[in-house]
Amino acid sequence: MKTAKEEWEKTLTAWDGPSDFKWLTDTLGMYKSDAKTAFGLTERDMATLEHESIQSSPKTFFSLASVRKLATAKFAAGALPLEEFMLPGRPKNGANVRLFEKTNKTPNRRIRSNWYDLGPMAWVVVEAFYLKDD
Repeated sequence: MKTAKEEWEKTLTAWDGPSDFKWLTDTLGMYKSDAKTAFGLTERDMATLEHESIQSSPKTFFSLASVRKLATAKFAAGALPLEEFMLPGRPKNGANVRLFEKTNKTPNRRIRSNWYDLGPMAWVVVEAFYLKDD
């Protein structure tokens, strides 16, 4: 496992996108900390992904699809512990995930909120209602 992790880390390249990057409306997103916990990703892993930072806030949103794709690739490379991640692209056994949906439905609000908190939910709910087309 150690060699697989070392090889995996050699392949990582930090994302160098625009600081004002915005996800498209209806994107399912999650906080970095939630992605790291649920999918076993590291700070270096997360640095490779596109993300939307909220101005004047520590909040950063990562696409669920991107997180799943990265976790699947890391799993395939043998860099995730098999006992915790039985299926690629799914969170640790029994983990709930907290998701947000990118919106653009509140343009007249004084303080505009562009992410709707869907709350923490079991992965089976995520698959049944939010990932039907995957």
